[in-house]
Order: sequence, then structure tokens, then C-alpha cells
Amino acid sequence: MPPPAALLLMVAGFLWLALWRERWRLAGVIPILLALPLTFLLPRPSVLINEDGTTVAVRGADGRFSVMGGKAGRFDVGLWLRADADACEAVAPEMSKGVACDALGCTTRLGGEGPVVALANRADAFDDDCRLASIVVADLAAPSGCELHAMVIDRRELGRFGAHALYPEGSGYRVETAYPAVRRPFMPPARE
Repeated sequence: MPPPAALLLMVAGFLWLALWRERWRLAGVIPILLALPLTFLLPRPSVLINEDGTTVAVRGADGRFSVMGGKAGRFDVGLWLRADADACEAVAPEMSKGVACDALGCTTRLGGEGPVVALANRADAFDDDCRLASIVVADLAAPSGCELHAMVIDRRELGRFGAHALYPEGSGYRVETAYPAVRRPFMPPARE
């Protein structure tokens, strides 16, 4: 999806072209041309987590998402794929490429070879996931001490901030959330 700055430049350029009749109206092409590189230079998220913490999309080495989680998050995955300009279906077999699942949860590697991202489905999974994974996602409350070994996005984080997007930045990640720390009156209440 294009960033807001690119969208504003395109709209301003289009309005300039549409509203004026003189020759200098062609100056509206300049903001449109400036918006094009902004659209393609936008960093893409490496990890997307739905609001419930039941579905996680991790970007692979080929630039496409691998999805961990059940069918419940199919709608979210469809939105993520459209925003990423990926024509793949949310239930396509290639969406689980590189993902290993068992009764406790799922794991995959960021970029195919990078750090481990784990989705814990049961409390038993935290023992291994907190120790071996770099990013642990769960719709459960993670035990204390887990955040010492991994970035933890659990029920408490998801309840306060909603869906998460992780962008690579330096040796860590920049986290963008659906809701700010202080909710506005029109936003849904935080889950506990």
C-alpha cells in the first residue's frame, strides 16, 4: 500500500491537473512523479500478527508470506495479501511453505534462514518457544521471564494494542500497532 505522503502527492497533482485549464496546469505531473518512488521505497513488514494472536504471516526469502495459524484468520490473511499486492489465495498450499506445526503451535524462520518466529497455541509451548525463538506470539498470557529471551507479543499486548506489524530496523524490529497506547473514545475498549 502506498504511504500517506505518496497518496497526498498524487491527489494534489491530479487536482492541479484537473482544476486548471492553462498550460501551467502540467506542473501537476511533478507531484505525481514524486509520489511514484515513495510508493516503491516503503519498507514492507516482515511479520504481521492479527488482533487475536491466532494468525501470523512471516515474510520468506522470496518476499512472500508464509502463514501460521488456522482457518480462523483467513480473512486477515486475505487483507494482508491484497495490501502486499500478492495474488495468492489465503488458503493456497504455498502459504504454509516453511512452516512446521504440531499440537503445541507452529514455527518458521524469518526470511527462510533467519530468526525463528513461534506461534504458541498452548501454555506447554512456552518452555521451548521462549528459549529457542526470537519472536513469540500467543493468544495466551506468556509466563514471566519469556521476554528476557525473545520478543513476546501475547494476549496482554494484543489486547492493549491490537494487530501488530514488525519491520526490520537495525538489529531489531520496529513495531507498529493498530491502536495507540492511549485509546481515543471512538476506539474499541482494550481486551484483558
